[in-house]
Amino acid sequence: MPENIPETPRIYVACLAAYNAGRLHGRWIDAAQDAADIQAEVRKMLAASPQADAEEWAIHDYEGFGPLPQRPPSSPNIRVSARRCSATLAVVRRWGQAVVR
Repeated sequence: MPENIPETPRIYVACLAAYNAGRLHGRWIDAAQDAADIQAEVRKMLAASPQADAEEWAIHDYEGFGPLPQRPPSSPNIRVSARRCSATLAVVRRWGQAVVR
């Protein structure tokens, strides 16, 4: 495997409060963890945000999943908001399991 491609899938989660204020704040998170562990890491990232009371987040990048389809097979287009973090994590987890296997 080339050096610049991680062996496990990961996501870059960004703080939307910082982003909307013109600042970049986020972190790479291992996406092969349980959803609860990912959510805990997202909460830590938000707690360290330069913006007070940061709550909303978004996945701005990903790597290590291999080629992803434009949309999941046999599924309608999916639109998720930062407030629906459980749904977002479930989609990422499902795609990761399907592609990495």
